[in-house]
Amino acid sequence: MGQEITSGKREKPDAVVCANDIMAMNLCDALMQGGLSVPHDIRVTGYDGHISVMAHFPSVTTIGGQNRSLGILAAKKLLLVLGEKLTDTSDAGLKMIYQESCGCVDQAEDDRSSRLKVQQFVRNELEKTETHEMLTTTNYIAKMSDIQNLDDLIEAADQTAHILTGFQTLDICLCEDWTGDVQKPEEYRSEGYTAQSELVLSKRISLPSQSHVNFFTEYLIPALMIPHKPMMLYVLPVHYILRNYGYCVISFAENVRFRIAPTLVSWLDAFANGLRAVQKKMYADYLLDIVERSSLRDIMTGLLSWKGLLQYLHENAEKEYGILFLTIRRLLSVQGSKNASPLDGILQCELLLAGALRLLDNKEMIAVRINEKTFAVVFPLKQKETSDVQTEQIVTKIEVMMKKMQETTAYAYVPELFHQSSIVETGTEEELSDKLHSLEASAKATDTSKTIELSLKKLHKELHHDPGLDWNQTVMAEHMNISVSYLQKLYKKQFGISFMEDLVQSRLEKAVMLLTTTDLQIGEIAEQCGYHHATHFMRQFKAKMGVTPSEYRSRQNG
Repeated sequence: MGQEITSGKREKPDAVVCANDIMAMNLCDALMQGGLSVPHDIRVTGYDGHISVMAHFPSVTTIGGQNRSLGILAAKKLLLVLGEKLTDTSDAGLKMIYQESCGCVDQAEDDRSSRLKVQQFVRNELEKTETHEMLTTTNYIAKMSDIQNLDDLIEAADQTAHILTGFQTLDICLCEDWTGDVQKPEEYRSEGYTAQSELVLSKRISLPSQSHVNFFTEYLIPALMIPHKPMMLYVLPVHYILRNYGYCVISFAENVRFRIAPTLVSWLDAFANGLRAVQKKMYADYLLDIVERSSLRDIMTGLLSWKGLLQYLHENAEKEYGILFLTIRRLLSVQGSKNASPLDGILQCELLLAGALRLLDNKEMIAVRINEKTFAVVFPLKQKETSDVQTEQIVTKIEVMMKKMQETTAYAYVPELFHQSSIVETGTEEELSDKLHSLEASAKATDTSKTIELSLKKLHKELHHDPGLDWNQTVMAEHMNISVSYLQKLYKKQFGISFMEDLVQSRLEKAVMLLTTTDLQIGEIAEQCGYHHATHFMRQFKAKMGVTPSEYRSRQNG
């Protein structure tokens, strides 16, 4: 009727009185969609006093009090049956509820207090519903989070599935690889499904729940692998963000109108969160197992740790062993190697020594990493050879292997080793600690002036070979185990020039060579000569050479 009025097929009335509120609300919608205004063009009223008319726009004038009317009628009939004499009453129980659709503004204002009470009632009911849903949601999320394994999660899902009202069947199926690779947690299935799946939860009305049934995914669920009546099934993903775990299959009775309710979605999200929690627990257990198994091994090198050394000697207490302690006393730069800072060199030397010891490590000879600079080798004593002879043979092998490895990797530094050997007597921690302290003390005592002199010569040679490195007096002094001032004093005494003057001179000599033999830009030459800023380079060049780098190049080329 509303469409006929707006299209002109039916004459527009002044007002329409509808038999119920649903008719009235739909009529208002049709009229307004056709361009008419309610109540200015047509006035509309309903009947039933349904709460929904207050939420409609415009709010619909209606008749309320049907329950009161029925109550009055029932009371009158009961009184008549009891033989009571009734008095006339004008109260029929019905009441006009004025809203916007009839245009009765004055009456609507008078009835405002009644409408406010209804509004407050609706608000209270909604708050109760929201609070109940929130408590229910919190309950099943908590249950599916407080789990230790997949079976705990399945049990929690089974106990909370009653909130999904109206379903007939509910099946949750997971891919075979839903756990992922515990060693590679960053890799996971993001799409598609495996050829086989596992039914982890199956609920049927009036039947006990089932779980842990493997089947081919092409059948969707095991129930479809046997003859069955046609049915409507709804399939929803079980996923955590981009992690695809599997799917959920749910069905409803024929007379139930299905919709993907927020409760179902949040329940599946809680289940997926539980699966993610199981994954994290598996990964944590995996890491804990690694820690427990690797406590006897050094994590960085894979060699035996201090604890592993003590256990090895305890398990082989009946055998006679010698032990060789090695420590990195300083770094030795390698001529012609690619650039690297001394700090990088420390790590390089540790890796070189550890790599050589790994090659040496076998069933008879055991390699150990004690700390950052100190390693050890445990070897069985041979009757015809003393421990000193065996020690020198082992050290020679280590140095040869380090040299070969350095040539392959082109490390800028190799370690200068200090070693000390002895016979293992008791194999206790106290004995080994004493031997270790003796090694450290001896290494410091052998740092003589002759050693420093050799180190200075190597430093001078390397500086002139590659002045573009980031040379640092503090770092070099630390590796020589002397102070910076003492390093400067010895350097000038031995070479007749200070360290910094020698460095500047070497850098400018390299700059002159690059200016005359290459087409590099001034900034590139400054960088290759070790200058962080081209202006600093040009200022030093002019101070020493009397001209700028560009002028020098022009004169040479002219």
